[in-house]
Amino acid sequence: MKHFTILILVALVTLAVLFAYYNPDKLEDIWLWVIGLAGMAVGYAKELFELLKKQIGLIKSKNT
Repeated sequence: MKHFTILILVALVTLAVLFAYYNPDKLEDIWLWVIGLAGMAVGYAKELFELLKKQIGLIKSKNT
């Protein structure tokens, strides 16, 4: 099963490289979309971290 996963990963990377080589204009749109999605993920991660930090502080203050 481990080898099958590696083969799938290699196939996906190969397809991505071929797509980028034959359609470079489409890659720009996809790249902008990926960067936007990554920015949203980082924003949500920061918000989640702050929420967890606040909740842990409340739990610590209740226990002391």
